[in-house]
Amino acid sequence: MFKDKFKYYKKKVPPSSLQNILNVRTDNNDIISKFHLRGRNEALVDEHANFGLQHPSLWKAVELKNHPGLIFIVNPFTNNGQRYWIARSVADYSTKPNLTNISQLPDLCNLLGDKSWWDLASCEVNHDKNSISRKMRWATMGYHHNWDTKVYSEEAKSPFPADLDKMSRYIVKIALNVDFVPEAAIVNFYLMDSFLSGHVDRSELNTSAPLVSLSFGQTAVFLLGGETITTEPDAILLESGDIILMTGKSRLQYHGVPKIIPTEMENWNDFSDADSYSADELTEKFNHITLSRVENRAFWASFARYIGQARVNLNVRQVNYHDFTT
Repeated sequence: MFKDKFKYYKKKVPPSSLQNILNVRTDNNDIISKFHLRGRNEALVDEHANFGLQHPSLWKAVELKNHPGLIFIVNPFTNNGQRYWIARSVADYSTKPNLTNISQLPDLCNLLGDKSWWDLASCEVNHDKNSISRKMRWATMGYHHNWDTKVYSEEAKSPFPADLDKMSRYIVKIALNVDFVPEAAIVNFYLMDSFLSGHVDRSELNTSAPLVSLSFGQTAVFLLGGETITTEPDAILLESGDIILMTGKSRLQYHGVPKIIPTEMENWNDFSDADSYSADELTEKFNHITLSRVENRAFWASFARYIGQARVNLNVRQVNYHDFTT
């Protein structure tokens, strides 16, 4: 059932109908129920601006009734926050010591030489079939996921980005009021003809810890099924800025992305909130990209060209068990 639904939404001729896809922004309570954020620490709540997030009192969160534990937070990011995480993903997370699909391909590495992928991709206007911008598919940080063995290794590990670590902990604490240790992340780069086949994320030793998924850029059709591939999945729209927390039973359910469709909400090109933020100690200390830099329209222009034809997804996972009682 999952494969049939996946093929249906993936097809281009004739294009599949989007009529039955769940849109949590407009659909009713027969499908979703309001989820009440569980974090109550006011000192923690006030850290939101460090990550380009709105105050949690403004967040809208829902839980899917057919998938208990699937928490959907409707874009809690400011416009400037979206720009920040897009730029970090594209320009910084795609560089060493992180691993990428390009780093596994000698011919492309030779083409880049001393330059980064983004050094060349940022100069391109369109994603034509020969462009370098089309070559980036994934990047891994922290524990590097082995795509062949599906196993994490202590020997295949690089530093986890400090800003993504702190923001992931913050989101999980505010939403679920539980502790979370980000140890591995995969950045998926999608173009308009990209897809991600159905799968279950079970490589982590601790599959009871939440999986944090952040979407930026063009809209994705997200399929979420059951614990086996025979369960018919639900189709959900993921817009830029949306966050999914896969917890409980949903953590080990089949999911995939059969289609990317053009968004109608390019929040990243709205600069109305740009003056509200400045680079703080966190972003100045650890990052090449800062909240203040993406306030600059000229600096942002190359990122706008890329994300105008692409989607970036950040998946953050806790790999190991940790004792939070001490």
